[in-house]
Amino acid sequence: MFLRVTFLILSVSFFSNLIASSNDSNSYYLVYFKYKHSSKFDLQHPERYLSHKSIERRKKYKIKIDSLDLPVNANFLEGIKNIAGIRILGISKWLNAVEISINKTDNRTEDIIQNIRRLGFVKNLKYLGTLENKKLISDSVEIDNSYYLEAEKLIALKRDSSICLFTDADYGKSFDQNKFLGIPELSRLTGKMSSFEIAVFDAGFHNAFKVKGMEDLLDSKQIVRDYVDHDNSVWEDDQHGCNVLGFLKTYNPGHYIGSAPFANYTLIRTENANLESLTEEINWLLAAEFVDSLGIDLISASLGYHAFDENILSHTYEESTGDSSIVSRAANLAYLKGIMVVVSAGNEGNQSWRHIGFPSDAIHAITIGACDDKGYHAKFSSIGPTIDGRIKPDFIAPGYKVNVAAVFGFYSGNGTSYSTPIFSGGLANLMYLHKNTSLDSIKIALKNSATHRHLPDSLYGNGLVDFALASTFLNGFSNIKEDLFWVNKNAVLFQDLNLYFASSQIQNVKVTVSTTIKGKRKTIYKKSFILEKGQIFESDILLQYLLEKRKLKKKKWQLNNLELVFETANGTFQKSFQIR
Repeated sequence: MFLRVTFLILSVSFFSNLIASSNDSNSYYLVYFKYKHSSKFDLQHPERYLSHKSIERRKKYKIKIDSLDLPVNANFLEGIKNIAGIRILGISKWLNAVEISINKTDNRTEDIIQNIRRLGFVKNLKYLGTLENKKLISDSVEIDNSYYLEAEKLIALKRDSSICLFTDADYGKSFDQNKFLGIPELSRLTGKMSSFEIAVFDAGFHNAFKVKGMEDLLDSKQIVRDYVDHDNSVWEDDQHGCNVLGFLKTYNPGHYIGSAPFANYTLIRTENANLESLTEEINWLLAAEFVDSLGIDLISASLGYHAFDENILSHTYEESTGDSSIVSRAANLAYLKGIMVVVSAGNEGNQSWRHIGFPSDAIHAITIGACDDKGYHAKFSSIGPTIDGRIKPDFIAPGYKVNVAAVFGFYSGNGTSYSTPIFSGGLANLMYLHKNTSLDSIKIALKNSATHRHLPDSLYGNGLVDFALASTFLNGFSNIKEDLFWVNKNAVLFQDLNLYFASSQIQNVKVTVSTTIKGKRKTIYKKSFILEKGQIFESDILLQYLLEKRKLKKKKWQLNNLELVFETANGTFQKSFQIR
């Protein structure tokens, strides 16, 4: 706790210089510096500017501490600060830059900008936009003492819970959306995850502590940060983050279990729901640097950008190179510092823009689209690929008519904002269970477990993952004593159409696929394979066949009685499907 507080203060030391005015009509800029040398910090003593957990995370993944980790030169900041008419809002060590604002009614604006440019250590300035009459909200909100009592009850309940072997009934309203991804099976192996750290970036977490199963957000150890209003309160802001967080954190056995209820959470407001501004990308960047300093393991952000209120600043599809925008660069850098980054694809699949936004295009971020309760792409879910041809989204997860945990109960909601936290919680379980596995290896296992891994496209990406199967891949299907089939009892169609088999011996196996065409049974695929002992055989021939037929017919599938027969040395495995 001491370290967490210490680095909280270090990261926001300049927030104390802000003037809380009732109106904020300022022009915003990012001032880039040329270099970092002459800093009082050095690479040999990272404990002076990184937490123990942050340093240990770098050691675990063999990530070198470099100049990006060094704080911005304090002398440069002082030089900027000494120019009259400037307000410092945020400091980025990753970009070696500082965010400033200048009152747009100040007749000296051009002179101020020229004074900045004349400083020998300034590289350039980037205009971030002008915010009109932005109300700065107070950093205090009254919370009735009864909520603190409820928080203590939930803290005690979770502390005294010795196991996390949730039954299907324990999940209640959240079971269907979690079962798609194999989260219930994996969570039974994971345990409490009390040392796993998740940061959620959003537009606010209005009354989140009032949601049944999230009352422990009022724990004195809870860290929150608001980069929009520059304060330490997020409970009075937008509702969106509360909804998103519920998919992850809710612990309400018998009614609703989130995908990672025992993890630790840091809540960051980076988004101003009342406008679209490039400053929000800076907020995202600063938040990423902050949580890096805390030692966070995973960032889940249901946010995305492309169009801003000032059209001149809006992104174009041509910018989706994976590292052009500030926010995509921030997502990439967070990953390179050892933080898994999960972001939403966006909800414009059936709008004029259609594409994923930013940082959804980020090279290293895992981008999540949405599917319905049968695993099909939800029409609103934004599509890829990126301008340079990379497959995005990376995966899909339930995001259509999923159950949202709210103060008044539960309701059905749609959006990639919701598919993202469901996926993030499952990924957190997987990372916790395989603590010493590299992030790249985790991502490979996810892809290996996904339905469309051999046929990725701009709608599904690599498809639906099965986190429990991904864990089995990471274990190497260990201790195979007899032939092992992977069968997901809760599979949707795309998952059921995939075959996974681990061989306990050298053997010849045969795959046969047949279907009924015009009332007659017809073999459509037949092939034999020689497997070595311990070899994993996986096939998506059924999925390939169906997708090809769908492509040729250009209408819904009209195939019935599809059957797969898999013959092994120890017996025959058979799957039958009714495709409508």
